[in-house]
Amino acid sequence: AEADGRTSLVPGVVEAEYHTDEYRDMFEVAAEQLAERATGRDLSAAEINAYWMARARAWMAENPADAVRLLGKKALLFWTGLENSNNRDFADQAERFTPILRVFLWQLTFLMPFALLGLLFFRGRRAESGLIVSFIVVFWVAIAAFFVCSRFRQPAVALLLPYAAAGMVGALDSVRGRARPAGMILGVLAGLFVVTNHNLLDRIGVLDLSVPNAPFHRYNLAVMLDEEGDLEGAVREYRAAAATHPDDPRIDLNLGNALIKLGRVEEAVPHLDRAAAAIPSQAVSVNWNLGILALQAGRWDEAARRLGEVRRLQPQHPEAALARGTALLEGGRLEEASRELMAASQARPQDPRVLQALVLLATRQGDPERAAMLQAQLDGMGGR
Repeated sequence: AEADGRTSLVPGVVEAEYHTDEYRDMFEVAAEQLAERATGRDLSAAEINAYWMARARAWMAENPADAVRLLGKKALLFWTGLENSNNRDFADQAERFTPILRVFLWQLTFLMPFALLGLLFFRGRRAESGLIVSFIVVFWVAIAAFFVCSRFRQPAVALLLPYAAAGMVGALDSVRGRARPAGMILGVLAGLFVVTNHNLLDRIGVLDLSVPNAPFHRYNLAVMLDEEGDLEGAVREYRAAAATHPDDPRIDLNLGNALIKLGRVEEAVPHLDRAAAAIPSQAVSVNWNLGILALQAGRWDEAARRLGEVRRLQPQHPEAALARGTALLEGGRLEEASRELMAASQARPQDPRVLQALVLLATRQGDPERAAMLQAQLDGMGGR
């Protein structure tokens, strides 16, 4: 029901990216996770395939008109000039970074009508072209059965080139009176230019191209800029990505981290909180980082709250008890601080930072004897 004929995205892909092995495709992981979640058990590859095939057949049986409409849309998309990249928005990249490449984005807009004209009227003898035409038709049907992406269509484009040339020569010969009637050929050619023009089809409502054909394009650019150290540029691209995909927690996570690197912590907090809520596996690191930042800024209650969440989610976190105990101690919550620091002491009895915090705790509790004993122990470790 959510298929658009142009991408392979399914609900769960974003979540799957945080649970995938290094060399497993995230779409494969998403398909596996969703199928196993629905069935409540581990599935083999064959069972996962059967689950999705059954889902597809069930939807087509319940929505035959929509199924036919979607298939027709994909069959038409195959012949349009749309460069549907799925990963990169070629038009945006050409517009902003390499304007000279814009002209190459129009190649298929001119190629496809002439290729179809050649296939219809100028393909030559059946014995000579039958195998190639059959391959093109089979490729067209196979691509339309799934989704139309430029790189999947590319092998067929190579085989369409001689038919495009034949269509151009045939049209020219018709105008010169050497072939079929010029009026008929030019009329068909004009019609082919109309039905293969994706922009026109979008305007009249036959196709819906309002959703970007490369949904992760701005996000991918942001990651690239982030890795190159252009944090301001990365923030701009993350925000642009969020405008079209506001529910993508990866954007919130990376945008929040980039803002923290720029020192804009207050801007980062809501993004990181949304990411932690959407991606449970990131909750510990998000709360830890924000807790430490709050601790460094002297926001004791906020630090204690966030570090407490870390302790709840990961009780054996090696640093959380000490960090939270420090925040509670500085915030004057001595009883709670004592519990946390004792837990830290049990886990790391020889850590001088723990002893320093315990000395300060004993002093503030009005227990100079214990403070002196702990200080002597600390001095013996060379931790002054």
